[in-house]
Amino acid sequence: MKAKAGDFILGNHLLLTFGLFIMVLFFLGGSSRGDTQSLMILRPVSALMLGYAMWRVQKSHLQNGFWPMMICGVALSISWLYLVPVPGDWWQNLSGRQMMSVIDSTAFGAPQSRVLAVNPLAAENYTFALLVPATAALFLIQLSREQQFLLLPFCLFLGFATALLGLLQIIGDPRGSLYLYRLTNPGSAVGVFANRNHQAIFLALLFPMLAAYATVNIRNPAQAKIRGWVAFAGGTVLVPLLLVTGSRGGLISGTLGIIAAFWIYRKPAVYASRDKLNTVGLDWRIPASVVAIGALAAVTMLFSRAEAINRFFDDEVGGGSRTDFWKQIVTMVCKQLPFGNGPGGFPDAYRVQEPTELLRSNYLNHAHNDWLELIADLGVFGLGITFLCVAIFYVYFTRTRSDRSERTRILGKVGVMGLAILMVGSIGDYPVRAPFLSVMAVIFIIWSIGCSDTKDKKLVSTKIMDYGNQVS
Repeated sequence: MKAKAGDFILGNHLLLTFGLFIMVLFFLGGSSRGDTQSLMILRPVSALMLGYAMWRVQKSHLQNGFWPMMICGVALSISWLYLVPVPGDWWQNLSGRQMMSVIDSTAFGAPQSRVLAVNPLAAENYTFALLVPATAALFLIQLSREQQFLLLPFCLFLGFATALLGLLQIIGDPRGSLYLYRLTNPGSAVGVFANRNHQAIFLALLFPMLAAYATVNIRNPAQAKIRGWVAFAGGTVLVPLLLVTGSRGGLISGTLGIIAAFWIYRKPAVYASRDKLNTVGLDWRIPASVVAIGALAAVTMLFSRAEAINRFFDDEVGGGSRTDFWKQIVTMVCKQLPFGNGPGGFPDAYRVQEPTELLRSNYLNHAHNDWLELIADLGVFGLGITFLCVAIFYVYFTRTRSDRSERTRILGKVGVMGLAILMVGSIGDYPVRAPFLSVMAVIFIIWSIGCSDTKDKKLVSTKIMDYGNQVS
């Protein structure tokens, strides 16, 4: 056993290093704010991990992971473009810069050379923030398909860990030490995140992962039974934990996650060898899951702990709604095309143009619609990235139906549905701006694309992978 464990560590040191990186993100990457103190540790660690991944990468890895690395390169190139100084005479003619041009002319007597971004510090922060998902992408394209599957139980473990922490948070002191961030939703089940919406969306992502865990890489009926019960119990417990987060967007994402789980789950193939007559038919755990989920949701509502459902029918704080802000943001976007405000420039640009009737006691730090904010910040570049993401999503959604191995097909479905949940969650919030969820998005992209799927490039031996399957 010691020899096998040693072989597993030696053969999977890249996977274990990436797992360590995810653990650091899990504890330090739950906030989307650029002034979070944990970033002082997280970003230097990301830079070191990026250097290690670049030292290990080979040409074949880059060829096989062309699309994810191209997306990272495009995103970084756009962020650098907004940090390039432009002449003052040209800069003052750009839409949305008139007020700053007047200030420059008054203070200095002439327009000043400035970078394209409205807020250069926010644009720099945006560039450094991209370091985290870029590091994850460079690691993931070097992992074999078996190694990528081993990330599945690991992510499930982290998901239930943050769910348990969220449960302890709503039981304990609303301002207690169990909350990892000072600026958070006190009294809500936020887990390792600063925002309850991000916690709820991450819990929603666990449903399709549980379905995949109960379906593939199963060696015998006994293992299939154990994994089936784990998925059944885990999915049932997730429902009340999702409801008590108080996230309306999470409620919608959770519903999509449950639907995705039923679409992904298949009766494990090992049952066919035991009884061919039972290969066709409805697994009894599926209707049982529906009944259990409905019962737990009803009990949670009965005891008035379904904060997400209660808030779903309430107005926004301050008497307004997000749609009122979105209408104004759409007007702002139209005025500031083609370049937008620059990365991270939305809060400053919105404060200048905010109408009196929408003034509140708190400021709008994000548009609470990441698709809209992306276009507001990056203009035509944001539109291009949006269309690129939608096109890639569509292409790989159809690709999951292709005739590949069961494990690759199931992981592809999990990746596609994980991206769909994040896309839907981004309509009312900004989940991918949290470093940990940005890496989850990269994992889903790699799963859906199927990098390292060509004979796994003999990165690890069959013996080591058999041991890995036993561990999972």
